[in-house]
Amino acid sequence: MTSQQRPWLSCSLASRTTVFMVGICNAASNLRKLAMPSEDLYIDMEYFQQTTMNELVNKVIAETCDCATL
Repeated sequence: MTSQQRPWLSCSLASRTTVFMVGICNAASNLRKLAMPSEDLYIDMEYFQQTTMNELVNKVIAETCDCATL
């Protein structure tokens, strides 16, 4: 597997699940309900900075992966 083929999540979920993220500004008051696979994964992000993206990745790993100890 090359670096371009490596999933951005280092767990079994990443190899079988595509993560798709869209930012919608002021489009809906209940975007949390659209979070998949769980509303717990919703994070309200205003700025897509590296730190914020790392926090999102860590939250997804902690909530969905069997490798949350990474």
